Amino acid sequence: MVIYALTTILTRLAADRVPSDVGLIVVTSVAVLSSFLAQLLLAAIGWTPADFNLGAMLAFCASGFFSAYLGRWLLFESVVKLGPARSSAFLTSVPLFTGFFGWAILGEHLSLNDWLAMTITLVGLLLVSQPSSNQKKQANLLSVQNWNLRLLGIGLGSSFAYAAGHVCRGYGIRIWNEPLLGVFIGAVTGLVIQILTGGNIRTLWGRLLASNRVGLGIYSAVGLFGMVAQFLAIWAMLSLPTSKVALIMSATPLLIFPASWLFLKRFETINRVTVVGLFLTLLGIVYLILY
Repeated sequence: MVIYALTTILTRLAADRVPSDVGLIVVTSVAVLSSFLAQLLLAAIGWTPADFNLGAMLAFCASGFFSAYLGRWLLFESVVKLGPARSSAFLTSVPLFTGFFGWAILGEHLSLNDWLAMTITLVGLLLVSQPSSNQKKQANLLSVQNWNLRLLGIGLGSSFAYAAGHVCRGYGIRIWNEPLLGVFIGAVTGLVIQILTGGNIRTLWGRLLASNRVGLGIYSAVGLFGMVAQFLAIWAMLSLPTSKVALIMSATPLLIFPASWLFLKRFETINRVTVVGLFLTLLGIVYLILY
């Protein structure tokens, strides 16, 4: 959660310098390269992978498709069509969908205390995602974008895709205890799909070479830190239900909002509703861990 919060803040800084589509390629490429080098380092000190498991490899490939490609693409679409506030509200449903898929596919069962803690946390995250006064004014100006089934499908689709990615990782790690290989396989899958669907490769390469070097460096850091966070998340799924891992990963506003207030001076992002939401999120996470 801490590392994901850091990557979110870094992404905000990088997005002001480099377009998001170029940044996404850089992030995924660095994730592939760093996880591959980590594998080489482990091999150099005598590590040997577990016996090959085709089902796990396909599951990690599917996680790359759902999270690194489909989920991010639908999330970008939802931000454009629905705005950042509504999009983030949809993402609060990811742990719920993950819990459902984990129960239906992996046979995971959550206790009443687990569901209570998740509910408290999700309510807090929903409050945190409410728009500020400036965003509300902008939303009123864009009120022509009324809700319809297509927009609802984009928002829910992004949540479904991320939840499916979590469950695929949970399934893969439980039958093949290789979290680092899981990160590498998922990142390679996401990168290949991004390249195949990204249009003219020469044009993309030209834009990459012409991009701001500081922005590219920040995106590279995002890719490295994101690889580590993904590794830890997959590793955690060995001993925790996937829905719990997804919930804790979703609680990044606990760190992002105070950091934005302290270091980025974005005072407008903090209001009474935000404070209540952060408190409920923290309460739910603590209750989930202790009980």
